[in-house]
Amino acid sequence: MLFRSLIDRLLGTNDSYEGDVIKSKADDLPLKFPELLDLVSSLLDTASAHDAVEGTAAIEKVFPALQLLQRVTPPENKREVICLSLAELTSSPHWHVREKAARAYARLHFESDPELIELEWLRCEMWSTRGENARHGQLLVLRCLIEQQPEVPSHLALILFKSIASIINRCRTSDTSDVVFAASTELWRALLSKTRNVVLLDKMPVPGFVQGSPAWTVELLTNCLTDSNARDERPPSLVVKSLATSFFHEDSTAVPWLPVFKSLASLDADACITMLEQGSNFFGHRGVEVHWNTEDYICAVAGLLDEVKVGDGNISHAAAKSLAAILSKHRQQLSPGLSDYLPLAVDVLPLNATPLERDSALILSAILLDIELSAASTSTKTIHSLCQWLLLVKDAAQDVQPFDTRFAAAAAVNEIQSSREMLESESSSSRLHIDLAVLIYDLTNDDDDEVRDLAATAATRFSNITFTENTSVPATVPLASGLTLLKHLVSRRNDDPYLFDISIDRLTSSFTSISSQLLAATSQDQALFAHEKQNLFIDPAREARVWSHLALRLGCQAIAPETRQQLHKWTLESVKALVSSPQALGRASFEADVFVPVLRVVYAADVLLGLRRKYRFKDVQAAELRDGLVKVMEIIRRESGHPMLFEQAEAVVCRDLLVGAGQVSRVVHNVERNLTR
Repeated sequence: MLFRSLIDRLLGTNDSYEGDVIKSKADDLPLKFPELLDLVSSLLDTASAHDAVEGTAAIEKVFPALQLLQRVTPPENKREVICLSLAELTSSPHWHVREKAARAYARLHFESDPELIELEWLRCEMWSTRGENARHGQLLVLRCLIEQQPEVPSHLALILFKSIASIINRCRTSDTSDVVFAASTELWRALLSKTRNVVLLDKMPVPGFVQGSPAWTVELLTNCLTDSNARDERPPSLVVKSLATSFFHEDSTAVPWLPVFKSLASLDADACITMLEQGSNFFGHRGVEVHWNTEDYICAVAGLLDEVKVGDGNISHAAAKSLAAILSKHRQQLSPGLSDYLPLAVDVLPLNATPLERDSALILSAILLDIELSAASTSTKTIHSLCQWLLLVKDAAQDVQPFDTRFAAAAAVNEIQSSREMLESESSSSRLHIDLAVLIYDLTNDDDDEVRDLAATAATRFSNITFTENTSVPATVPLASGLTLLKHLVSRRNDDPYLFDISIDRLTSSFTSISSQLLAATSQDQALFAHEKQNLFIDPAREARVWSHLALRLGCQAIAPETRQQLHKWTLESVKALVSSPQALGRASFEADVFVPVLRVVYAADVLLGLRRKYRFKDVQAAELRDGLVKVMEIIRRESGHPMLFEQAEAVVCRDLLVGAGQVSRVVHNVERNLTR
């Protein structure tokens, strides 16, 4: 522990394995402290001398030395002795010691010639004279050496592929431990990644291996699963999971994906999930080019999702996530007939799913809905699926939901891309279009910036904004994108009463009584603990102003008489309640819970007066509303209330009076002009 503290003091606390990340800030440390390397050699020799029985406590001494060797390069005169000690530690009975010793050994030989790999491989092939720990350690050393190389030479790759195939076959037919078997398959994968640019063609001695493709890996895993079924036992989990990571390669040949998926799902769920994750990374992050085997993989994952939709939840989640990642990337480049092999969106809706399944299913169902709608499929079943999906996304986007669920909701609405124009043009889907746009706007006001940024991208897409050098920055600002989306929504649904109903509902907080709001705000709170609001980002006062402006911009046909009369009644009652509660308009108006309801009443009066001036609604009692606002202003001034409330009420009254005075002036001017003729 003292030595570890000394290392941390000299080099800083960093236990990373990556050589390019952990460059030492004291490369001349061995020159400054030559006795340090003697201490390191002593610790390495002491650790290698202990066996598995008495080395449990003493072996801990080796970890600070191994950490130091991963970060500091010893001089040439000390390196050979240290490497011999590290080579002994690669056969330690402790897995972690073997792992760190192998990494340190590979780091010290990073700049060595490729012949070192051949030397290490000769040591690996001495199976009859070495134990399981030594075999595992040498495989780790060779894997680390290969990972350090930028590229393995072609002639050496041929030798190593042949030898690894021989060792793996030997592992399958002997009593070799699962750890050694898994290490050999990991070595195969590492070598495969370092030879992907080498044209091996027919020189590859492994059967079925052409141009670096994993056909032999497929055959190996299939044989492994077949042998396990014949022996009525589960295959080694480490081996199967390691093989699953080796399937995907730049030049992949045809793979029987679905049978392999089904076998893995029934025998080893973790390996199946690993393969799905690797497939998502391989097929879903290849740029705009579609790999020729991509569609086969998509069909296989879709078939697996149908097989396990009522089975293992983790596999279902991984399959949905993998399929969503690939379709999101390549949906525009896929063959038209592929949609026949995809599941319907209604079949993957997370109606009775776990939270983990629901998050991935929301995104996948959004992509499938977008594909169905973009194909001009406006059937009743598709519209019904869209309604169900929208209800689920609304629930997932609520403030009380955890971050992962809200982020999944934002990602889901961001996947509605190709069908946007259809939703805007179809009159039958007007409510769905409005609900979706309002939902995106709400997500731009989320408490988490990652959700807001993702929703801002969706809002920009729905607003038909083209990203250019001048507009790309403000278009992706969440608040600006949300406002732009609402303006675009008004231009497209200017005469829709449903949009007016939503705006008034948001403005008045669903016509909640102002008296009950003031009573709850001014009463003394007896709660033992404070309750933090779920969303601290949203500004209720700003929201009231936004929705009042939206209501004023709608056309005459959108102003439903029932909603207008209900708004008129609520506003008059609210103004009378404010006049009869002078204490709420005094110092208490500086509290947010009082300020926001009062401001909503002022903006509601502004909407009514503006609609009366614009569309000549005679049932709106403008004089009574103005008189009520004037009384509210007088109370605010007398009780030293919030000045902004006074200013907003004054602006509403003055605007209405000035417009009325202008109308009277025009009438008088017209009369005078007619009389002078």
